[in-house]
Amino acid sequence: MKRSVRGRGVSGRRRRKIWPSAPSLRRAALLGVSATGAAFASQAARPTPSRLELEPDLLARVQTLAEGLHQEVVLCLVGHVRGDVAVVSDFVMPVPRLSTPTRSSFDRCPRKTLASWHNHPLRGGPGAAVTGFASASRARRLCVLSETDIHTAERLRHPFVVVSVDAATWCWWTLAEVDRFAEQSIAPAPPAPERIARNGRTASWALPSTTGRRAGE
Repeated sequence: MKRSVRGRGVSGRRRRKIWPSAPSLRRAALLGVSATGAAFASQAARPTPSRLELEPDLLARVQTLAEGLHQEVVLCLVGHVRGDVAVVSDFVMPVPRLSTPTRSSFDRCPRKTLASWHNHPLRGGPGAAVTGFASASRARRLCVLSETDIHTAERLRHPFVVVSVDAATWCWWTLAEVDRFAEQSIAPAPPAPERIARNGRTASWALPSTTGRRAGE
């Protein structure tokens, strides 16, 4: 049954307003719930991207930051997913709570974040006054996930984690790897050899097998 009320339009003539009945409202609500559920199901059915690609302009920006920063900073990398590739084109910096050469604490990233980025400063910590080959070797040793990094990434659940050390060195991991590291107590966790960039290597790689050491080994 439909109820109606009368009101006047702008012309002064009476017009009839039709209000939906309770059964109609219930049907609309059910349709809305179904549509929402379908949208969530469709989103859940999307394949998780297995490759990470940083656009050149963004890579230049974050690597410039990594070269100049002496304290740890967190960035939220955003962009879009194209098939099985997460293409990152920009970043958001969350509100900092703590930032030292070896530790950082920041507010949460937006939900649309594809990868969390932070740096492990090459300079400013113990043994920082190194150059040349020693510097490159130290940079590679710093491109790992610490136990704290692993627990943080596991909690945040972003598809990828990126660590930069200096302007030439950065590496990345998938969330599946992070979960495995946490489950098997692997820390520090190095990247797969194909996923550490040094001196301008490509910024996109296919998902290879993971590597790592158990804590204490």
